[in-house]
Amino acid sequence: MKKILYLCGTAKDDKAPCNPFVHNRLIRHMDNIGYSFKNICIQPIPDFFLDVMLKKLKKIKWQKKWPERTNFDGIEYAFVRSHVNLVQWRNFEKIGDVYFDSLWKKIKDFDYDLIHAHWAYPFGYMAMKISERKKIPYIVTCHGVDINILPFRNEELRRKTIEVLENSKYSVFVSEFLKNKAKEIGYSGKNSLVIHNGYDENIFKPIKNIKKNSDKKTVGFVGNLTYVKRADKFPEIFSAIAETYNNVEFLVVGEGELKDLLENELKNLNVRFTGKVSQKEVAKYMNEMDVMILPSRNEGFGCVVLEARACGIPVVASDVGGIPEALQDGGVLVDNDLVNFEQIFAEAVVKILNNTDEVKKENNLIKKFSWESISAKEIKLYSYLNEIV
Repeated sequence: MKKILYLCGTAKDDKAPCNPFVHNRLIRHMDNIGYSFKNICIQPIPDFFLDVMLKKLKKIKWQKKWPERTNFDGIEYAFVRSHVNLVQWRNFEKIGDVYFDSLWKKIKDFDYDLIHAHWAYPFGYMAMKISERKKIPYIVTCHGVDINILPFRNEELRRKTIEVLENSKYSVFVSEFLKNKAKEIGYSGKNSLVIHNGYDENIFKPIKNIKKNSDKKTVGFVGNLTYVKRADKFPEIFSAIAETYNNVEFLVVGEGELKDLLENELKNLNVRFTGKVSQKEVAKYMNEMDVMILPSRNEGFGCVVLEARACGIPVVASDVGGIPEALQDGGVLVDNDLVNFEQIFAEAVVKILNNTDEVKKENNLIKKFSWESISAKEIKLYSYLNEIV
């Protein structure tokens, strides 16, 4: 039996142990006989001063302390706590070594055949160090921030990221865009592979007669209310839409640092804020929409686009990152570099609102992005590595 060490970080909220992109893969992987997965989440534990500082700056909400082991959706997760101080956190290029020291104490006496880490840094970096000590191969899956942001912070993070990518058996990217971005920072691409993120076809699908107000058109957003999602420009975009299309309401699904500001600035428009909800509730809210928007300034792939498409909802999105790969013919792309981006974006939304009956809402190509399809590609990769290593 092939023993795989699966390595990632904890999720940003308390409802799940790890990022849904990782968890959804594991759910499908568990059905594949012949593979045994040891799933480890690294959980940073801040010291007193770091905790106080970040809470004051509202930079991060620390997740609850998970037990050493937990079963979530039938999957066993083990948690390795790593104590972090203010100096280590500010020098993030050192955090990979801090996490590794905590992890190595737990796993040094165990044997694995392969390591699969998510995010090039810090978890891919940790996989590389384990690989060097135990002489076993690793693969790393890159999701976005590890390529789009971290390598540009300083030269050491860029160097470590490239080192992780070059030394893996395969460096997997969730979009062609992300792979090309990695090449821009100095990665050769010789061992690259693209396996997109996916969507749950059992959850995201058309639901009939769910719209609460059939007299109004609904423009919606699903995601984090942050600057990178261009949530700070919602007041301009929403106002421009409402000025042109009177019979419209807005639905904002998600949480984030800009939520309080947006609730205040949008109080004169017909806007519903749901806060953070479950995946099943997201699917219901999507089915209420006539158009979903994603005006991101940057995006590794854009899984929310897949989910909206699977629900039969057209999308207006910025033409950045991996969004075009997810959208294909399921909506409209708007040039991210336009000076009057918000106005042009609003006009694209109104155009769809005026022609919703003509918008193509079914697309069989979306099936290739189901988690079952994505999982099958990863298992195929594991099998290939089993043969050549």
